[in-house]
Amino acid sequence: MNYLQPTLTSINKPNFITFKGQHSLSKNERATNVILVFDVDGSVANGTAEDLKEFKKVVSSIRNNKLVYATGQNLNTFLKEKGESSDKGIDILSPDYLITSNGVNIYKQQNNKYMLDTRWNEHIQNLNFNPEKIKNVVQEVGNFMGGYCAKNDSGKQSKFVIMESPRDEGHYSQQYLVAKHKKNSLILAIKNSKQIGTNFEIVTDYIEPQLIKPLPEQYKKSLAPVMDNKGGIHTIHILPVNKAQAVSYLANELKLKISPKSVITAGNGENDISLLEKFTFILLNNAQEGLKKIAAKGKNVFRADNNGTNGITEGLKLFIQKFKLK
Repeated sequence: MNYLQPTLTSINKPNFITFKGQHSLSKNERATNVILVFDVDGSVANGTAEDLKEFKKVVSSIRNNKLVYATGQNLNTFLKEKGESSDKGIDILSPDYLITSNGVNIYKQQNNKYMLDTRWNEHIQNLNFNPEKIKNVVQEVGNFMGGYCAKNDSGKQSKFVIMESPRDEGHYSQQYLVAKHKKNSLILAIKNSKQIGTNFEIVTDYIEPQLIKPLPEQYKKSLAPVMDNKGGIHTIHILPVNKAQAVSYLANELKLKISPKSVITAGNGENDISLLEKFTFILLNNAQEGLKKIAAKGKNVFRADNNGTNGITEGLKLFIQKFKLK
């Protein structure tokens, strides 16, 4: 892809995302472009064929919009689930851009082909993010807390922390399944470690019990040490970037006239917290408790009465009127 040089000044600062360049707005200038950024599982993909038809209609009515999906999945999983939904007669609207692995990869969609944004990957490579050092630190901390193992260590039992293999194309995504009562201690230990520097993001998430139940019994048994009393599993992702930083990059890259308020996002999981903290956010009714707690303190948050796709549509209809987006 022939990309122009983006403005990356603010992307390395997780608590401060600004918009610079041709698309920056004066105080009284109205945004002429809108970026719509939606989570996939439990969010835009959580609806019937009729729900998605209405969603598509509402999205199409918003002028000058770019549709972006931001997911914790990798590309292959996203395409597989999108195809399975289509086979059931549920067609998920294809996005203009796809952010995968919680921000690690960005793809431009054209004619249902997804082209990797190599410039974003080059930027990540320059962050000096070191997965091996992080893995060593988590292993050391996990063992100190009472138990750590890699998921593929056959016969080795973990009490508190299980490492999963990276699923993103660049092998940056470090994912750990962690017992709830050890989660905050592990996060604090990682943040305070001097061995891995500061160029990393910690993204939490939660695997719902209904996603665990269909797994083979032997596999579930191996996960038992990290399951909570509801049968779900808390996860920690250690990444070079997060979803909001990937969106900020896109905003700069596309040189759109937008403001943080005209980036309308939505989600239901803890891995959507960075979107909630930086942009206008639609909190879906089926949101996880961790996300709801952050949303209670957030600004520019709309709390939808509906789940999934319907919740996003509900929020969009409100913002169309509020921000005059048609």
